[in-house]
Amino acid sequence: MTNTLDESEIRLLDTQEISSFSTSTHTSSILLVIEYLKKFIDTQFFVIGISIENNSFGEGFSKKILDSSNKFIEVIKNSTAEVLQD
Repeated sequence: MTNTLDESEIRLLDTQEISSFSTSTHTSSILLVIEYLKKFIDTQFFVIGISIENNSFGEGFSKKILDSSNKFIEVIKNSTAEVLQD
């Protein structure tokens, strides 16, 4: 994702938004996989992205990114548990 977002900000992107929010070499491969899957699965696809400040090769994730990621994982776990209990 680009730095127009705050570091560690989480976004849910539909496939048309991916290329505008990402400047990574992974963009084309993600879109390619989604297009392939669309041939077999009739559904809408989304990508979850977390904005980073430093994407230099070999750099680890900042504490802010790790904290944000862990909070998001907890939200998914809790949401899944609620759905499974119903």
